Amino acid sequence: MLTQEQKDFYDAMNDGVYIVDRNRKILYWNKAAEEIAGFTAEEVIGKSCADNILIHVTESGVQLCTGPCPIADSIQHARANQARVYLHHKEGHRVPVYVRTAPFLNQANSVVGGIELFSMDAPRLQDKKSTLKSQESGQECTVTHLPNRRYLERELKTDLEDLREHDYHFGIILFQIDGMDKQRASHSEEICNALIKIVGKTVAFAVRPFDVVGRWGEASFLGIFATGSMEGLDKISERVKGLVAHSKIIENGEPISVSVLTAATLAEHDDTVASIVERAEALLASHQQNT
Repeated sequence: MLTQEQKDFYDAMNDGVYIVDRNRKILYWNKAAEEIAGFTAEEVIGKSCADNILIHVTESGVQLCTGPCPIADSIQHARANQARVYLHHKEGHRVPVYVRTAPFLNQANSVVGGIELFSMDAPRLQDKKSTLKSQESGQECTVTHLPNRRYLERELKTDLEDLREHDYHFGIILFQIDGMDKQRASHSEEICNALIKIVGKTVAFAVRPFDVVGRWGEASFLGIFATGSMEGLDKISERVKGLVAHSKIIENGEPISVSVLTAATLAEHDDTVASIVERAEALLASHQQNT
């Protein structure tokens, strides 16, 4: 289907590119696709694009591969599409990408398949400054490579001072991995660390560029969000829960999924680091009792 000249052209692109036939079987997968999604060409060529590979989901958790799939629509209706979605990385976490699809034509201008280009959706990636600062100061979680608890406590202290002095409003969300004790009883430490990684990366990729997320406890993460409304925090919580629910790792051919519980609270002028975290932990404990 592709000439060598076309392959060389697509391989030189920074965008991920893959081409499928009319049955959505993958025929071509470029180098950038390997880097963004983690899957090599050998792992995906010959498979359906819906076979536990990219599994695009929307921000609200709608799975496109079994629903309104952009590339399937391009093949069926011979039209271009674009969307902002989260793809499934080989390591299990969700990555925000901007996708563009179009029908793939032969020399007779007949539709013989579809082509998708996808790139990292930079506006939705977490600001790297906090991660870089945590690396430089030695305040980084060694498993997830996100800021650790000490770094988050320092950020909370600074934000609380800004709240009192400059009326800078913010809130926090505590993300607790659900059933981690059962996971540890059933799986190896390597698998459990992989689950912790996919939750951490999915949370970090799901938040806004100016928010901060880090590892808080053995099975928990804490996010600091610039907002003055509980509605804003609730929207972030629901988005993260939906994306984590669609994340998984494959072990011996079997999927291992994970979910999170969340608790959100707004900072108050008389809060301390301890008081705002204790309030979130109390809310989380209440949620756990009700599930």
